[in-house]
Amino acid sequence: MCIAPYRLEMQSRLSVAEHKNLYSLWRPILTHWINTIDPPFVIDACSGEYSKVVDWKRVNTPVVQVDFKQLKNGQMKSVSAFSKQARGAFVRWCLENNIKEMSSLTSFSEMGYRMHTFDDNKLVFLRDSQ
Repeated sequence: MCIAPYRLEMQSRLSVAEHKNLYSLWRPILTHWINTIDPPFVIDACSGEYSKVVDWKRVNTPVVQVDFKQLKNGQMKSVSAFSKQARGAFVRWCLENNIKEMSSLTSFSEMGYRMHTFDDNKLVFLRDSQ
């Protein structure tokens, strides 16, 4: 017995109406929605696969991209499993702390992460290797 697919991945080869894939279906909808609600800023804490769902160049508000790295032997590395956990913890922290200012994002310190850099609206958190 095997586990049947239980969720629809954005990368799935699926065409809907005139759209050749899920990205072309959802990109204009989500980009328009973000512009309609007009938040003070948007946090892009998505994985690369899901970040492509929004046309960030057309978003009319500042966007902060968040990345989580591990420090191992003096090198910064991305470890997808840890990054996924950290993205979830970061979003939960933002909601629980009612974050409303972009500058407040740098205070995140869960799971051993600390702010490493915040340049050009890219926020990188770093922690020592586990």
